[in-house]
Amino acid sequence: MTTVIIVLVVLVGFGVIAVLQSHLKRKRMEAWQAQAVRMGFGFEGISRLEHEFHGFKLFSQGHGRRSRNVLRGQFQGVTTIVGEYLYTTGSGKNRHRHRQTVFIFENPSYALPHCFLRRESRLFDSLGKLFGGQDINFEEDPEFSKAFVLQGADEDAVRMLFDWELRKGFMAQRGRSLQFEAYGRTLVVHWGIVVSPESIESQLQEAYQLMSLFNDASKRQY
Repeated sequence: MTTVIIVLVVLVGFGVIAVLQSHLKRKRMEAWQAQAVRMGFGFEGISRLEHEFHGFKLFSQGHGRRSRNVLRGQFQGVTTIVGEYLYTTGSGKNRHRHRQTVFIFENPSYALPHCFLRRESRLFDSLGKLFGGQDINFEEDPEFSKAFVLQGADEDAVRMLFDWELRKGFMAQRGRSLQFEAYGRTLVVHWGIVVSPESIESQLQEAYQLMSLFNDASKRQY
């Protein structure tokens, strides 16, 4: 009898947790819908960003990729997508779920080389270099090179793009978990965190400022 009671208590506990999780998920979706209305954006509860932007690093990592609570519209005259993106790496005890709010801009005036930038980890990136991991460094700008890992298929084009002015703009993000990727007219930005719907406009403004660094860079280089 005691065993039966324990099993029932456990089952009820799991049921309560499932109900609470469902309630919180629904409330979050409603908050995102309300934010979409305030911003004049369209809303998608479930989306397929991982298919739309499969050529980007973020959307090709891990497994179990999903995107939800996605907002689409125009911000400062630029086609903009904001949403929650989830994926899983590892399995079993080493399984890790990644969640982040992503900001995607599509600016038809850009024709950028494929490049990827993130905060540098001294230990892991030092090991990575031993095994041939790419990191485009600038002898004339050691502070930038220490702060970020920069990669690109066409290294000469990426070096030309990341001139002094552009590097200086990115240095404002030094020490933060920024991940940035650009290819053609599309730019993807995130900080490895989930942003609350109430804070989305201020974070979007910051992401837009990073995107706008390329306005002048494109004029200087192209």
